[in-house]
Amino acid sequence: MLLKIEGYDDALLGIVNNNGEQVYMYDYDLLKQMVMKRKNMSKENARLYLEKNVLDVFVGDGGPRFMIKT
Repeated sequence: MLLKIEGYDDALLGIVNNNGEQVYMYDYDLLKQMVMKRKNMSKENARLYLEKNVLDVFVGDGGPRFMIKT
């Protein structure tokens, strides 16, 4: 089952195969920018928000993956 982050389709890159399971792939940097704008947060607060409310929540089977550009 694909788990989607509602309201953040603009950060959705597509569907990828993760160990034989299809999952959504998100652009982490764009996701963070969207949180900063929508919630009027600093970069650091947006990072903490994503860790607590997205990364920690979508763990396990079907959970989305996040591309971090370096």
